[in-house]
Amino acid sequence: MPTTRRRLFQSAALGAGLFALAPDRAGARMPARWDETVDVLVAGSGGAGAASAIAAREAGSRSVLIVEKLARTGGNTRLSGGYFNAVDPKRQRPLGIEDSVEKFIAQTLAAGRGRAKPELVRILCEGALPALHWLESIGVRWKDECITLQGSAFPRGHVPTEPSLRSGCIDLLLSHARRLGVEIRLEHPLLALVREGSGPVLGAEVGLPDGTSRFIRARRGVVLATGGFAANARMCTAIDPRLAGLPSTNSPGSTGDGMLAAIS
Repeated sequence: MPTTRRRLFQSAALGAGLFALAPDRAGARMPARWDETVDVLVAGSGGAGAASAIAAREAGSRSVLIVEKLARTGGNTRLSGGYFNAVDPKRQRPLGIEDSVEKFIAQTLAAGRGRAKPELVRILCEGALPALHWLESIGVRWKDECITLQGSAFPRGHVPTEPSLRSGCIDLLLSHARRLGVEIRLEHPLLALVREGSGPVLGAEVGLPDGTSRFIRARRGVVLATGGFAANARMCTAIDPRLAGLPSTNSPGSTGDGMLAAIS
């Protein structure tokens, strides 16, 4: 996504534009009966969805289901190149690179022109190395070098050793999820969240490949990992008319479904 577009998305019009595009109904109707029940329902099969499903299984959830609206898994993670920024003294110091989490935080805030929430940036930067080690624990391997990634300003970028991992390590993540017993269903879009009145989310209405839908109850929660909306021309234009007609390098699935479901 070009910097100009990223900057426009941070404008105050974002909230108003999303609410204007939200469905008229307040989520899905309460079903007379649930068609299926799981412990955790995850919408989206990219890196966030796969990691959430793995975490849910490791935390004791017996039945975890990922639903993906496209006919293939991976979302934007599959397009990411698999590179990973983290402060990593073990790799950086032998290369003469002096780095710190505080430097990472300061550079991240500066790159966002001060618009990012400092507390969230700190979580991102402090959690990067543990996340990298977690990826290593499930089989990801990195080169010994650390490079300066495009759009970055410092050599803390980790590069996967194998070309097969350049797809954001997503296939390895999803394979690990499947080994843990996570089920993944393709062409199952999230249609709406189900809640009773203003109470907590109880589950979701999910589309099926034949055009029908089913209601899935989630005993322990629903995870929205459907990504952004950069591939939704209507939503982009609602935020700022100057975005009309701009191409997007995002996954075609990045159409804001989870956002719209959450605010409806």
